[in-house]
Amino acid sequence: MGARRFREPRLILLFVLILAAGLRGGYLVERRSQPDFTRPEIDAAFHDDWARSIVYGAERAAEWRRADRSDPLAGEPYLRPPGYPWFLALVYALSGGSYLAAVLANQLLGLLTAYLLYRLLRRTAGAWAGVLAAAVAGLHWGTIFFEGELQATALLGALEAGALLALLAAAAGRTRASFGAGLLLGACALTRPNALVFLPLALVWLAHTRRVRALPWRAPLLALLAGTVLAISPATLRNLHVSGHFVPISANLGINLYLGNNPDANGLVSNQVEELGSFRTCYDYPALVARLEERLDRPLDLPAVSRYFTGEALKWIGGHPGEFLALSLRKARFMIGATEVGHNKEVAIERAHSPLLRWLPFPFPLLLALAVAGALVGLHRGGGEDDDLPGGMRRDLVRLAGGFALLFALSLLPFFAAARYRVPLVPLLASLIGLLAGRRVRALYSWRGVLALGVLILASFASPPLPGSEAGGSAKYELLRAQGFFAQGRYDEARAAYERALAKLPNDPGAHYGLAVLEQKLGHDQAARGEYRAVLASEPNHPKANFNLGFLLLAEGDREGALAAWRRAEGADPLLAAASYQIGKLLLSMGRGKEARAALERAVERSSGEEGTTYRVDLALLLATSRDAGLRDGARALSLAEEALELADDPGVRFVHAAALAELGRFDEAASELEALLPGIPPGGRGAFEAALAQFRNGRPLRR
Repeated sequence: MGARRFREPRLILLFVLILAAGLRGGYLVERRSQPDFTRPEIDAAFHDDWARSIVYGAERAAEWRRADRSDPLAGEPYLRPPGYPWFLALVYALSGGSYLAAVLANQLLGLLTAYLLYRLLRRTAGAWAGVLAAAVAGLHWGTIFFEGELQATALLGALEAGALLALLAAAAGRTRASFGAGLLLGACALTRPNALVFLPLALVWLAHTRRVRALPWRAPLLALLAGTVLAISPATLRNLHVSGHFVPISANLGINLYLGNNPDANGLVSNQVEELGSFRTCYDYPALVARLEERLDRPLDLPAVSRYFTGEALKWIGGHPGEFLALSLRKARFMIGATEVGHNKEVAIERAHSPLLRWLPFPFPLLLALAVAGALVGLHRGGGEDDDLPGGMRRDLVRLAGGFALLFALSLLPFFAAARYRVPLVPLLASLIGLLAGRRVRALYSWRGVLALGVLILASFASPPLPGSEAGGSAKYELLRAQGFFAQGRYDEARAAYERALAKLPNDPGAHYGLAVLEQKLGHDQAARGEYRAVLASEPNHPKANFNLGFLLLAEGDREGALAAWRRAEGADPLLAAASYQIGKLLLSMGRGKEARAALERAVERSSGEEGTTYRVDLALLLATSRDAGLRDGARALSLAEEALELADDPGVRFVHAAALAELGRFDEAASELEALLPGIPPGGRGAFEAALAQFRNGRPLRR
């Protein structure tokens, strides 16, 4: 009879896992047809870029990174937690950079989470409890949806379940399991730093549980701490090495805290940071930092920026305690309510458009209410069909998983609400729901049942209305699809999606900008100008719209209009070196040499990489060859040419280097440099080199 009791749950578990795998396979078919599957956006794009940079190196970044985006690993502490990008890099290294493999890996993590929860509940509450917990986690639509994204939720869920299992093993007397639990908790923190709130509870719980069981407790606690520190240390040591600053995991605490606590905060993420401009993606952060440096008139590293925004957030909280409490309550209502709050994506709309996910169960308030009911059952000391398992183990699980869930939820409140941030609660809630399996559920017939029902009712109506209109969410959904279509070269579909977005939200600058870029790409300059002007009607200082509009105005002969547009772009984005460069070139063509030189100097100062080479060469050529004696500066030209040679040693740069030498009167060196170059220059391209060489041999500098 005992063997049968064990065999039947395992068969049902197998059915649950097969069903969960089948649902994931069905959703994968849907996901692969979506335009952003191989063209991720926002945080997913940042993770993808980061992982590919690790595997393939920055020299190949042009294969996947847009030219206007910065390197996620460029000599600073990590801006975002590195756990998931490291995992993604491993998947890419094994699969040749496959997006399909990345999503499959996420889905396998989801199935692993379900199985680990079965193991956890089987040990503490019986096999049927394990089956129920696995079913809740494996069939939840939210976990399946986010496994299809290049986001950290699936990895964090598996790490949480593994940490719970290891902690229970450690409490039972296995000291080595404490070290493993520490490693898993540290990995949780690398994936989402606020998971560090688990550590104090784990330490207290483990010490208490082992002391109650008359087991040694000091060594396991030290092992737990050591494992956590060891797991986090690679990120800490890397950050210290590249920046000289002690940043344990990442440097984005300050900005996230500020976005959740400022005079305009409404509980959701904002795309604007006070007067510093837009912050739509992590790629916008360098420009935001540059604008902050201009405001404060001093250079800032990422830790200093984080401290600044933390200080601003705390200043607002301290000055507005009542508003802070009301805002926190609003975030809590978003967290536990039925509304799926969009962030990178409009999750509710994505689900509604999915033929599969729309039918899957478990709205979050129901999960929460069932978890509360499960916790009450687990704490009940009455009998039941699984009396062969010690009741203390169930209570241990309730304290541990329930405490983790509560602390994790509280750790989210200082920031902002989003559907994906509460998904890591699902495995924790599922472990509590599993306790509802069995006769012990009779505990709910008392006042506890009334309490659980009350939680369900309150949670179902807890969500406040989302700020803004439903049209705004629909427009964002269409806008993200349009960007994916555009990136794939599916221009007709992109235009249709942009137009649907504008039908929902006629003045949306993002949709107008995307449509403008599309029209410009297709050579429809007049339509593109109209769309750029529509962007600027609502965002006059939109840097990219101004920058692109400048080229269109210049093409129709409006040089002053182009100059004004590029100046607005330069002022809006201090890192947009290309705007300064175009200003310099245009001013030079207008005979305004001193202003041109100043603009080109700004371009050089703000540039890097291949872009920096071009700007240095052009400025050096101006300073070495200008007919205006007031503009010439041979020493500065030579310095710029030498900097350019360090970035790219090619004939064009060598030519400018020789011209700078000649301007300084070093004609023999200049002539020798060109003589060495000539054999490698194709016959048709030697004219400029030979003419300059003749000048240098005659002791005359080059003039243009």
